[in-house]
Amino acid sequence: MWCGFKVAVTGLRRFNARRVGFLLLAFMLLAGGESAGAQAPPAGGTGVVSWSETCVDCPPVIYGLGDGSMRLDAQGRPHVAYVRDHVYYAYYDGAAWHTEIIADPPSPIREWYLAPAAIALDASGAPHLAYLDPANMALLYARKTANGWDVQTVDTAKPGENIVFETTLALDRQGRPHLVYSNYGKLKYARLDPGGWQIQMIDAGGWSELYFSLALDANDAPHVAYFNVDDISLIRNSRLRYATLKNGVWEIEKIDQGDPWLGEFNSLALDTQGRVHVSYLDVSREQLKYARRGTGGDWSIEVVGPAHWWGGFTSIAVDHAGRPRIAYVDGINTSPLHYAVRTGSGWDVSTVENSVWYTAMALDATDTPHIIYQSWGTRALQYAHLAGGTWVKDPVDRLPDVGQYAAIAADAEAGPHISYYDQTGGDLRYAERRPAGWVLEVVDTGDNVGAYTGLALDAASGAPHISYYDATNGDLKYAEREGAGWATTAVDTAGDVGQHTSSALDAAGEPAIAYYDVTNHDLKLARRQGGAWTLEVVDATGDVGQYASLALDGDGRAHIGYYDATNGDLKYAHEDAAGWVIEKVDAAGNVGQYASLALGAAGKPQIAYYDATLKDLKYAVWSGAEWRIEMVDGENDAGKYASLALEDDGTPHIGYQAGDAWGIPTGVKHARRDA
Repeated sequence: MWCGFKVAVTGLRRFNARRVGFLLLAFMLLAGGESAGAQAPPAGGTGVVSWSETCVDCPPVIYGLGDGSMRLDAQGRPHVAYVRDHVYYAYYDGAAWHTEIIADPPSPIREWYLAPAAIALDASGAPHLAYLDPANMALLYARKTANGWDVQTVDTAKPGENIVFETTLALDRQGRPHLVYSNYGKLKYARLDPGGWQIQMIDAGGWSELYFSLALDANDAPHVAYFNVDDISLIRNSRLRYATLKNGVWEIEKIDQGDPWLGEFNSLALDTQGRVHVSYLDVSREQLKYARRGTGGDWSIEVVGPAHWWGGFTSIAVDHAGRPRIAYVDGINTSPLHYAVRTGSGWDVSTVENSVWYTAMALDATDTPHIIYQSWGTRALQYAHLAGGTWVKDPVDRLPDVGQYAAIAADAEAGPHISYYDQTGGDLRYAERRPAGWVLEVVDTGDNVGAYTGLALDAASGAPHISYYDATNGDLKYAEREGAGWATTAVDTAGDVGQHTSSALDAAGEPAIAYYDVTNHDLKLARRQGGAWTLEVVDATGDVGQYASLALDGDGRAHIGYYDATNGDLKYAHEDAAGWVIEKVDAAGNVGQYASLALGAAGKPQIAYYDATLKDLKYAVWSGAEWRIEMVDGENDAGKYASLALEDDGTPHIGYQAGDAWGIPTGVKHARRDA
């Protein structure tokens, strides 16, 4: 009987669990068949067992990007400040993007929020940045000089206060920075004078923690739009306010007031006459709104179109004709990024791209719109500009997508080692857990390398050996630890070879690799002896060799479980004194994908695998006379990415992906055979 438990994957919603972009290692420490410190399952049933989860390589999957994160230089070229694993500055020189790291990564405030950075350009085109350090509750300012970046601390929160969520930046005619930020709900303004930073309170009433925008007029007077509530815990009496500094005194006006969350995601711009234009979100009514301040101080408000939260991220600019243009995200369904232009009869709204978060927009000297935003579809910080009625798009930065084709092995101290693929960089990566934590390394880079990894550890030294695929050249490659670095070798270069690799070491520490020959659709085996590699075809009957899984017995003979794509069968090959013996293990339906093989007592093979016809996890074990096949999990879609391991007494354990009836991943499951 098989018993199991399920570790649910939550919070992914629209994302595929395999493509979230980080490597999440879930492993169980087994002792006598039970997880250390865990509740043991009752005999013959299902119980609760504890899992220890550790993020091994977990780059952020979002960008810290706000309304003030992009500016255009005199040539109309974009300059961007953004936050991911560091604070970055990026600019486009007319041919390519160039990126610089400004500071270490600030701590995420929430799982899906990084405090954005703001940017401004001086008369010479030099960038100035403002950004937050939430860990130290500090507001920082950086400017590019001939000697690098000059970074200053503008303000630091006192104990019990915080400066964590947002900031915005503008430069006056002398190139001096002006900043707006929040310190524990109080809206503040900072200006750099020859004598240092001058800090003023804009509004100490209510609570203003985030959602504010700044612009300077022709006389360098600051104008600020901001979201304000009576009580942050209840979000009571939400309102959008406007403040400007006159004769040293901040004058505050109400733009709009109403239901909870009214005024979020606001953006402020000034036209050539100095008139104030503001875009913002009315959450309760699910509307994007636009407000303009008249010469008499009155505010006219109109609805641009529907906009839902998440979404509502807005950015406004005013063209030379005085017409407002707004880039905004509607958080409903596909999260489209819209571009709206006010016409004589209303608003002309078009869609730039779907699956978008965050946005910033600017107009160049010809009133061409330029937009920066986070694209979930391309996993990129995307830049777009309108040319001939078409949006031309170019990624500034891409989110790391790591963790595919992972292989794991444990050393003598039960320390885990992992090889895996960085799809974004096209690199082979390796992680090893040491007492001080995880150590991450890039093993091979340059070409697109690192998919289909296989990992084995030397029993004597613990040194890792990795097999993997070079997609650029279509080669099977092999890497082994050599001193403090890695030695890499192209093992097989004939045609397109090296997918679906599986590695093992013999008693002498020499590697063997089973793999798939894409060109000839064959299962192959590579062995190294005395420094030389020998290659052989194991099975060439039809399209065979995908999902290869290799183990070596005590005599060093190879045993391989694999998939026959021509017939949809699970096959098994092993060496004997006469050569290769090949047999079908299971031919009922389309079976054999995600094969994982282990050798039990007396070298008897057993294989966990996926039945694509029935969408079940299955298990086959050689009895000594025949293959015995069991259905392990038949609930909905179960058994992809199966991984089989045996306890010292031979008890099998299988880790695998669970899915719903439509095949959408829902979690990771573990099954153990009781008897």
